[in-house]
Amino acid sequence: MQDVKAYGCHLGPFPTPAREDDLRHMPPNSYYDQEDFLRGYAAGKQWSWTARRREAVCGMAIGNPMNLLMVLAVYGSICRAMKLPLTFPGTERERRSPSGVVDREK
Repeated sequence: MQDVKAYGCHLGPFPTPAREDDLRHMPPNSYYDQEDFLRGYAAGKQWSWTARRREAVCGMAIGNPMNLLMVLAVYGSICRAMKLPLTFPGTERERRSPSGVVDREK
């Protein structure tokens, strides 16, 4: 299990949609170490592996400040208290982007 930090999202904007064959960002990144280990360990074996890179965490996670549902709930509560409609807070370009960051050049 990995997340979009494998693409460098924690360092700033990155090309989207991100692809697994994109260049790696400067290490350290434990995802790269894990992936390299698994590639070597699986070589010549009768099994394979898959890296799952989730975009966000949703669900029950008490005390986890990175839970997307909690962020949406707080934003919705603020909108309700201020009697404002629940709308997307970003730009139209960000709203249409799959990840909310810069689009990959075509």
